[in-house]
Amino acid sequence: MKVIFDLDGTLYMTEKSILVAVKKTSARFGLSFRNVEDLTHMIGLPSEQFLQKVFGVQTTVETLEYFRICEREAVKNDGVCYEGIKELLSTLRAEGDWSNAVMRGRIGNAM
Repeated sequence: MKVIFDLDGTLYMTEKSILVAVKKTSARFGLSFRNVEDLTHMIGLPSEQFLQKVFGVQTTVETLEYFRICEREAVKNDGVCYEGIKELLSTLRAEGDWSNAVMRGRIGNAM
């Protein structure tokens, strides 16, 4: 069986790790951001566009790279799957003959 999942907002609560990354990036570069409710409506945009909308300024390469590092760390350390997802994936794995792909954003970002 072949199964393809979309990670952000389907398996994984994206907003939690993004908020951690935004707060760290904000503190490091002295940038202020909109309220948390505004951020959730922008999730799904490419990182550069997301940061420009969040901080209201042109994103530098340094800011973008730092945000991406913080987001990856937050996924590892603070990431939360939706209820039942870990069990679902364990069940699929236990059934044996299957492979999966988890997608994030564009095809070029496949994991």
